[in-house]
Amino acid sequence: MAKHTNLPKTSTIKIKSLGETIPEGEQLKEQFYEMLLPEEYQELRQYLGNDGFLSNDEISASLRDGRLLKEELTQKLSALNLPTEDIVLQEKMADYLWELHQIIIDPTVEEISANQYYQVEAIHPFPGGEQGKSEQEEMGQQPVKDRSLQIVNGGLIINFIHNFKKAYHIDETPRIDRVKKTRYQWQDAQSSLEKMGISRDLLAESGNLDRLLRGEKTGIIDFKTDFNGQEIPLRGKVYLVRDRNEVIPYFQTVKQKLQIPDQKLGYSFSPEDKDELAQKGELGKRVELEDPKTKEKFKAYIGVDQETNALTIWRADRVHIPMQIKGVTLSKEQQQTLEQGGAIRLSGLMSENGQKYDADIQISAGRRKFSFSPPSEAIKQSMDARTAKDITRTSDQLQGTSAGGGLQ
Repeated sequence: MAKHTNLPKTSTIKIKSLGETIPEGEQLKEQFYEMLLPEEYQELRQYLGNDGFLSNDEISASLRDGRLLKEELTQKLSALNLPTEDIVLQEKMADYLWELHQIIIDPTVEEISANQYYQVEAIHPFPGGEQGKSEQEEMGQQPVKDRSLQIVNGGLIINFIHNFKKAYHIDETPRIDRVKKTRYQWQDAQSSLEKMGISRDLLAESGNLDRLLRGEKTGIIDFKTDFNGQEIPLRGKVYLVRDRNEVIPYFQTVKQKLQIPDQKLGYSFSPEDKDELAQKGELGKRVELEDPKTKEKFKAYIGVDQETNALTIWRADRVHIPMQIKGVTLSKEQQQTLEQGGAIRLSGLMSENGQKYDADIQISAGRRKFSFSPPSEAIKQSMDARTAKDITRTSDQLQGTSAGGGLQ
């Protein structure tokens, strides 16, 4: 009997971000995409949009709420203009939307932005999923790759995953491998970095290579650079900026004390602004800045990198405001407040170990993540150590590049 090898029992979907425009040569494929539905749900098509959802803001928002119960969903559907005498149709709609809900609340899916395009490759280990590799090879079979939809708008991802589950009779949401888009290649800046005294090995060993190539700022690194024949020790962070056809590395040194200038990139700091930055580390609002080279106006958030004591800028067009944070669905007003750089209070946030807590949340340009305000003493005393640590972690739901376009 052939020996069985360990095979993954679940299917995998690889999702790679492509940005806000479809790569050249793929436009035609996207234009002809229409919503697909499993046969058992075909009669629901007339009630659904091309993204597979109902055109109802309340229900769409509830599907993104991790606290939703199926009974609540059924009650919301009963108020819609579905044929009230057709109980079977109502039950099918509830089942279908509940299946979408279970996909939406997957933490990886929460990162998907509706205005982005993605390359999707669905991979199923083997038909049947349990056969040994050698037996499959004898039968001349290979892992199945579903390439029926390679380029998809972020708003259609949920529909795609749902159809994939039905096609392969999978009960659980398949493992989603979110491929982080690499913004730069090592060879783009290799020569310049090595002249600075920064090698690939130094970055890799310190865990900063992938961060740098994704367009993020590195953590603090120590290295030596040559200056007029002398080795000068340096300590700070490095980031890359593309200037036309050239990729330029920049260095941000660690400063002993924060110094706030009167003006930065065309924005004048008021005394109140300086106090806000010095005391809280964030300007607390979105402002308009000007690129000194191109004279282009852009909106951004300004904060303090606490590790280097330097002002740091995060372009607003590189920040994604999610619809849900740790199981709590945001209203449009809350999303707008965050977008403007303000803080919001959320209740019932769910930590990784299932404990709920409240927090004030704000975009932090200095830390490149959501800033969760320290809980009150009463809340802190009722919170276990794991939950307290969880609220200080970088949110996977807030997307963007930490170099901020190189305008630091």
